[in-house]
Amino acid sequence: MTKTVNHVDAKFGGRRVRFELYRDRDTVDRLESVVGSVSACWQRFQAGTWTMADVRTILAVSHPAPASRLSSYAPLSLSSIRARIDGRTEPAPTPRQPRGVDLSAIDAVLSQRPLALYGPLAAMILAAACYGLPAPVAVFDEDAAPAGSGEAAA
Repeated sequence: MTKTVNHVDAKFGGRRVRFELYRDRDTVDRLESVVGSVSACWQRFQAGTWTMADVRTILAVSHPAPASRLSSYAPLSLSSIRARIDGRTEPAPTPRQPRGVDLSAIDAVLSQRPLALYGPLAAMILAAACYGLPAPVAVFDEDAAPAGSGEAAA
């Protein structure tokens, strides 16, 4: 049986990147604040009526954070350290920053290639988050031009 994954491994901007839309409330709220409901966005991809705002937002929200932002939790506060020493229960850590990158990082890559090239990647990321994808299918290569794209093979 093929393993199902919630991410897409992609070649994006010449680098290997693992895109994943986390299902936490902050990530979903950030996504839906731009694209509307996840369901409506998925339906736009299925109908071929997606927008570049859909693509840009999905890519930005699902892009892995830079190394300085890998931890999704704030450092321990002095009061939480004291609570651990005293054996008291400490409050849950609070999120530090949302996952993902700024849209300017996404735009820098999108400006180098045909815009429609990344629509299928965004659709795959959304499908992986909503339904899961078989691991062998959850791969995207920006250098593999889609059929009918008009790009000549090298």
